[in-house]
Amino acid sequence: GSLPKNLRIFDGAARTVVLDFAGDDAPQKILSALYEMKVQSVIVEGGARTHQMFIDAGLWDEARILVSPAMLGNGTKAADLRGGQVVDTQKIGDNIYCTMWYVPSGSSGGSITLKSNS
Repeated sequence: GSLPKNLRIFDGAARTVVLDFAGDDAPQKILSALYEMKVQSVIVEGGARTHQMFIDAGLWDEARILVSPAMLGNGTKAADLRGGQVVDTQKIGDNIYCTMWYVPSGSSGGSITLKSNS
C-alpha cells in the first residue's frame, strides 16, 4: 500500500524512510536495507505478527514489555519471546515493566512466560 503524502512523517522535519517488503524474509530485507543506509539502531513497532517475524529470525536484542492486570476484552496473543532473558523489572503502579535481552541458542539464558493471576 501507499501512505498519504500529507502525513507529518513527510514534513521534512526528520529523515523518513519507507520500506515495503513482504514474506518470511522481510525482516532480513528490512535490516539489510537499513544497514546499507548506515542505520545503527532500529525500534520495531507493530503487533504480535510483526514482532514474531523478527523474533523467529533471531533479529532482536532487546524487548521492553509492559504487563498490566487490566483485561481488554478477550485480549490479543502477544509475541512469543522464547530465547529471551529478563534483565530488569520495575513495578509501575499496578503494572510491571520488564526488559528482556535475546540469548542465542546454546547460551546460558532461559525463557520466560508471563502469566496473569486472574
